[in-house]
Amino acid sequence: MKSVVICGSRRFKPEMREFAQKLKFLGVEVYEPHLHQAEDEWSGLSDAYKNFVALGLTHDHFYKIKMADAVFVFNKNGYSGCSTTLEIGYAMACGKPIYALAKDDELCRQILFREVVSSPEELAILLGYQNCNDYGKKRIVICGSMRFAQGMVDSKEKLEKVGFEVILPKNTELYLEGSEFLKQREASAWEPIEGAKRKIENNLIKGYYNEIAKSDAILVVNQEKDGIKNYIGGNTFLEMGFAHVLGKSIYCLNPLPEEQKNIYQELVALQVIVLNGNLEKIITPRVWEQKGE
Repeated sequence: MKSVVICGSRRFKPEMREFAQKLKFLGVEVYEPHLHQAEDEWSGLSDAYKNFVALGLTHDHFYKIKMADAVFVFNKNGYSGCSTTLEIGYAMACGKPIYALAKDDELCRQILFREVVSSPEELAILLGYQNCNDYGKKRIVICGSMRFAQGMVDSKEKLEKVGFEVILPKNTELYLEGSEFLKQREASAWEPIEGAKRKIENNLIKGYYNEIAKSDAILVVNQEKDGIKNYIGGNTFLEMGFAHVLGKSIYCLNPLPEEQKNIYQELVALQVIVLNGNLEKIITPRVWEQKGE
């Protein structure tokens, strides 16, 4: 399988990152440019130091071009800046096949492009990943305390952006900060027995077990609750147990809660993949095969 290096302007940073993430999801090895933006830091540097940094970044990306099997130019609306044009020339000198997102009005650049490619899936196929469309949309179930509703919704949006099918606990949106439902719940007593009745009446425990059984993995959103860092509640612990017995990968957004000594040993035994807040670790297909990494 072939690798690809992405070239493009900083102005397309979010779109390039998303394109690269989708390629990684399809199994492609991707080299990305450094697109750090810190105008305040940059303006404070001397001209000599700016030259040194620019030279380093240029040679770094040249090295990535040399290492990669192919080059993809992210030239949205046909735009390529000076640095990207330089990289296109270097890639051509290295004999690399060059693909681009859009047609370039500048003929001298356009004639160097082997093909215009509009999607990560199309590029993956051109690079030899013939079965990329068979890789399938991964299905992931999100688990966590309803106090973490916003974190669960945020995680869902990020994963859906790169092609996952994501399942949330029932009525998660009702528990978002500031919702009328949450205000009413907080104004009344949170009676444990009432909560148990609600779970029985709505078949919530077995219902979510069925969702986990149909999924490829679960993601546990574990944040701070009642002074406990990276809290994992009873329901979530139960769902992690279901996932483990069913042979599903278990991801934890944050490290396991060492303060919860009554379940910490069992949590470790579940061979959880800790993401340390970085959802990108889920995107690389190799991670799906590395349970317990």
